[in-house]
Amino acid sequence: MAHSSKIMMLVILSVRSLLQISSAQASIRNDSLAQILTVKEKQMFDAITQGNRKKAQLLMGQDYFTINADGTTQGKDEVLKNIEKFKGATYQLSNQKIRIYGTTAIINGKAKFYLKYILVAEIFYTQIWAFRHNKWQYVGWQGTMTGWPTYYASILTAIALVTIISLILLFTGYLKKQVKRI
Repeated sequence: MAHSSKIMMLVILSVRSLLQISSAQASIRNDSLAQILTVKEKQMFDAITQGNRKKAQLLMGQDYFTINADGTTQGKDEVLKNIEKFKGATYQLSNQKIRIYGTTAIINGKAKFYLKYILVAEIFYTQIWAFRHNKWQYVGWQGTMTGWPTYYASILTAIALVTIISLILLFTGYLKKQVKRI
């Protein structure tokens, strides 16, 4: 009985050790995959903001589909056709989280897009990547605006000021006419 208990204890400890090693290996594997996906994500953002159709086409899967922050949807061909409109934009990524599920990866994050140092969009995004044909392919995007870009507030302030000044000028002109009547 004592001998069988010792054997059972050794079996349990061995299995536990194997599980810990397996878990550590999976963690290392996911960390290296996350690094690869981070590089792929940067390559994709660079291709788009450089208007580089060839680079983007190599990274995208044939079934790529996007739901943009403005509510429009597009497939791969339409995105590639219009990619030049993003040329010259810059971006800043933050809050990225990468989750890997076998041959599928989901990247969530926040992106700020700039034209000539002016923030034109700030979005939360979800990217979908699929491992096919021995490489990671970009197959999906969904963006959601976080709020108005910074220049909107400046435009609204300018419109409000012009409106207030116009009303003041109208009112003072009206008062001058009234004073002349008296």
